[in-house]
Amino acid sequence: MEAFIAWFGTTKAKMAKMKAEFIYPKLHDYKALSEDVNASEFGRYTLNPWTQMLVHGQHEFLILEDLSQFNGRPIHEVMKYVMEAYHGKCNIPGIELWVWLHENEDKIPDKLKDGNCYHLPGSLLRDSDGHWCVPVLRWADSKKAISRGANSLTDLWKPGYHALLVK
Repeated sequence: MEAFIAWFGTTKAKMAKMKAEFIYPKLHDYKALSEDVNASEFGRYTLNPWTQMLVHGQHEFLILEDLSQFNGRPIHEVMKYVMEAYHGKCNIPGIELWVWLHENEDKIPDKLKDGNCYHLPGSLLRDSDGHWCVPVLRWADSKKAISRGANSLTDLWKPGYHALLVK
C-alpha cells in the first residue's frame, strides 16, 4: 500500500483491493496476462510460493546482465524467457524482496546501486488501470534510496533493464 500511495496518491491508492495470491511464476501465461486488463482488480498481486521462506540478506544476487536481445520487445516476452531459462536453477523473487530492500537500504549491495532497473519476476501486480506489472527497483542516487516501481507486461524492454534473481 505504501508504494501505491507514493505512485497514485492516498485517495486513489485507498481504492486498491489489496489481494495476494500464491502462484508459481512458471505457471503464468505472460502474453495472455499482458492482454488481461481489468481496472476493478487494482491492487491484486501475486507472490511466488517458492521464495516465501528465503532469509533476505543471506543470499547472493544474480543479475541477468545481457537481455539486450529483448530491447524494444514487450516485457511479457522477457518474463517468459526468464521462467523458461531459470526456473529450477535459482530463486525467482518478487514483491517480498522489493519490500525487504526498501526497508533495509543499508543492506543493499553496491552492484544494485548503479541506477539500472531491476525487475523482480517472481511477482506481478495490478496497477490502477488494471494492467499486470512486474515490480521494479532502482537506486535513486540523488536520494540515496531505493525507488520502487512497476512496469506493465506490455511496456518495452530497454537498455539498462535487468532481471534480478537470487541463489
